[in-house]
Amino acid sequence: MIELRNVSKSFTTGKHTLQAVSPTSLTVEKGDIYGLIGFSGAGKSTLLRLINLLEQPTSGTVTVDGQELTSLGAKELRQARHSIGMIFQHFNLLSNETCLANVEFALEVAGVPASERTKRAADCLDIVGLGDKALEYPARLSGGQKQRVAIARALANNPKVLLCDEPTSSLDPHTTLSLLKFLERINRELGVTIVIVTHEINVVKYICNKAAVMENGQIIEHLDLTRGDVTPSTDLGKFLFETAGGWTKETVTYG
Repeated sequence: MIELRNVSKSFTTGKHTLQAVSPTSLTVEKGDIYGLIGFSGAGKSTLLRLINLLEQPTSGTVTVDGQELTSLGAKELRQARHSIGMIFQHFNLLSNETCLANVEFALEVAGVPASERTKRAADCLDIVGLGDKALEYPARLSGGQKQRVAIARALANNPKVLLCDEPTSSLDPHTTLSLLKFLERINRELGVTIVIVTHEINVVKYICNKAAVMENGQIIEHLDLTRGDVTPSTDLGKFLFETAGGWTKETVTYG
């Protein structure tokens, strides 16, 4: 479903160049729930944004569902992005619009006729269990409800891929678990392939079937989480998984 080949991303400001992602490759199969894990600044979010070309790669190719996005013109790319939904850490909802209008906005951008938008948006809110909040404004919702509205918006165009950038970092443990169960349901019932960026290893262990460990802008290890107890081979992978059970006075910091 997703194929990144030798992608890199650098940012230049004045005389300084930051290498956010060094040449690295990633394959995500259809139906995967794939985790990208690592410390802050490892390049996880940048790599995620390369998948839908919100960040244009400095080098390499990006292919989603058999279509090489890096070869498309602007109009074709906008069309291709309709099949790639995205949710963010801070929800990114329009505060002066109702929940229904927030979901409708995604459909409007995609060129869906006005006569269809309201029903489709309402259906998406029903899917996430917020049909009764359609006319509420985001300020009146809890963090978990806001994230579900964001998911409804991301699902409005029936995407094949859902990209999740730290979707649980602003949520309490109970709300986090509820959201993860909901993402599992989307994956299972709608067949949506999910890529999730997180630094919370328990999130990865709970929901993902595969994961990649990132450090200094590169993937340093691929993990198959369906094989029972996972034993990472890299020092960073070991540290992340060993400390997921909780720190003790004997825990040694990494690096």
